[in-house]
Amino acid sequence: MNHFLQDINNEKKVKREEYKTRLISLEAFVMYKFEDDQQVVPRQSSWFGFHNGTMLLSLPEQDIYKKDFIGLRTLDKAGKLFFLSVPGDHMRLGTDFVRKELCQWLGSD
Repeated sequence: MNHFLQDINNEKKVKREEYKTRLISLEAFVMYKFEDDQQVVPRQSSWFGFHNGTMLLSLPEQDIYKKDFIGLRTLDKAGKLFFLSVPGDHMRLGTDFVRKELCQWLGSD
C-alpha cells in the first residue's frame, strides 16, 4: 500500500479540503495513457484505473470519483477532465508531440 498516494488522493479517514480546492482550481486536468506502456501497470492507472484483485475499475467506478475526494468528479462535470491516449511506450515523447500536444495545455505556442 502506498501511503503517499493515499494522502494526496485524500483516501485517508481525515480529508484535506485544500487538496480538492487546489485541484478544482485548474483550467484542465489532462491524463495521458501510453498505449504500449511497460512501466505503468495496469496502463489504465494512468487514468486513475485501479485493479482491486479481481477486476479493473475505471475512475468513475471508484470512491475517489464518486465521493469526489480530490475534485475529479467536479472537474469532469465542468468539462475540465481529459483522458488522452497516445501511441508508444512510457514517456517516449518527441519534439512534435510536445509542440502539438502539450503546448496547447500549457498555454504556449
